This record gives sequence, structure tokens and C-alpha cells, in this order.
Amino acid sequence: MESSIFSDSKDMSVSAFLEHVEELSCSKHVTKLELFDSKQFQPYDYDDRLFEEAKRRTQGENENIGIYVACMTNLFSRSSITVPKSAQLKIMLRHLNPFFQLHLGLTEVTSIDYLIELCNKLKMKRHSVESYSNPLSRKPHLEPYLAYVGPSTSSSPSSLKVVAVTCCNCNKSESVTAKTECTVIDRIILDYIIAHSRKDKRLYPKVNIYGEKYMGLLDSGATRTIMGKIGWDLLSKSKVVLDTDDAPSCSVANRESFPSIGSVCLPIDLMGKIKLVLIVPSLKHCLILG
Repeated sequence: MESSIFSDSKDMSVSAFLEHVEELSCSKHVTKLELFDSKQFQPYDYDDRLFEEAKRRTQGENENIGIYVACMTNLFSRSSITVPKSAQLKIMLRHLNPFFQLHLGLTEVTSIDYLIELCNKLKMKRHSVESYSNPLSRKPHLEPYLAYVGPSTSSSPSSLKVVAVTCCNCNKSESVTAKTECTVIDRIILDYIIAHSRKDKRLYPKVNIYGEKYMGLLDSGATRTIMGKIGWDLLSKSKVVLDTDDAPSCSVANRESFPSIGSVCLPIDLMGKIKLVLIVPSLKHCLILG
């Protein structure tokens, strides 16, 4: 009966075709119920091939979970061999879109209907995540105090540079990242921080000279008060008079000798005294109070 195929050809009318089919069904002893059962005309290994096709069927990237489940259910229903629902569910779970597989990995899915419900919820959550945007901190708000204020972005990477800072304790230099507009006061404070990070127990009082703050090292063993490069860079802007006649060299704790360029009389507010300060730019210290 495979040869009985109707077409719109003029060689055979619809009535003639139906009569021919009925004749063939009588000769083959095929009932009308069997006649309309397509499985009678499928290939002999149709069920095996159909099951393999179902096992290879994966969910498309943008395929709706309902459409995918409907296609899989139809594939299983067209087989003459009944596939248990649990086996169908297991195959579907293994071939879901990777997004759903990742988020359902720790969830026990007990039915196909529950699978559809979970995937729809995950799809809604993914849409919410993808549509998220950071709060607008610059936009005017009705309640400014309740608005989100993000971190300042005024300092770009290009405004940062590496500077060398000398420790007041051991005279060793370290490289630190600082703003390009890093002031002398910033470097004085960095000197203090680095010295204390090495567990320096000596005193570093803040003193005032001509209205500027200086971080000094209180050294009871020093015979004179000495100002290094960082302090002199700041002090020289105040147009002080440098006495170049009084320019002896000085020795530090490791017995290394440094030349001075002169001395100045400064009103240091520590105990209200005027001190004769030796200027030694090669030391790189801020101020050593002797």
C-alpha cells in the first residue's frame, strides 16, 4: 500500500483514489483503524531512532521553556514504547539551556510542571538582573539625604605617581603612590607614617613655623636643630634670610657626614623658643629637633 499516494494529478480523481485504497486494504486484510494508524508504515527501527533523537534534542538559546517541553513531550508520545515521566524529566534536565542548568543544580525538580514553573521564575530573575542600572548620584533628588552617594572619582589614574619618601628613623627611602599635586605637608606626614610602621617609638611633635605645620623628630642626642630637604622646600617659600657663613657639616647616627648650606633663626612654637636651625638639604628629613 506504500504505492497508493494521492496527488493533484489528472490521472486519478479523489473518488478513484479512495476506491483504490479500499481495494488494497481488502486484499491486504487491513482494517480501517489499522489503515489510519501511521505506525504501520513507519521504518522498522523508528522507535529506536526517535528515542535517540529525543536524547539529542537540546533547548535552544532563546527557546521558551514551554515550547521546549512541548516538543520533547511530543517526541516521546510518538514512540510506540512508553517512556516513563521520570525518564523524560531526567533527559530534559540534562539538555536544558546552560543558564537553567546552572541555577537548578542544587534544586530537586520532581515533575515536568515544576520544571516549567522554576524556569519561568529564573527567566524573570535574569531579566531583572540584566536590566539593573547603578543609582544616579548626580541627578537632583527630592530627598538628597536619602540618595546614594558613590565614591569620589575625581582622582584618575593619570593623576597618580610614585614618589620617594625618606624615613626619619633609618634614612631609607620607600616608593609610595601619591597624587600629582602632593604637597610638602603630605610628604611630611608620609615620613611620619613610614617611621611608625617600623615601630619607631621616638616622638614626632607637630610644630608651627611662620604659620606652616612641620612634623619634627625630637632627638635628645642631637646637638643642633637640623632641617632637611622636605622642610627647606617649604620654608624657602617664606623668603627667610639664610646665613651662609654658618654652614658646618653635620653627622647623623650612623656617623655619615652631610654638608649644610647655612643656618636660619626660626620662631619654633615648641615651648615658645627661637631656634638657630641648620639647613642640610642632602638629609631629606623634614626637621630634627635637637
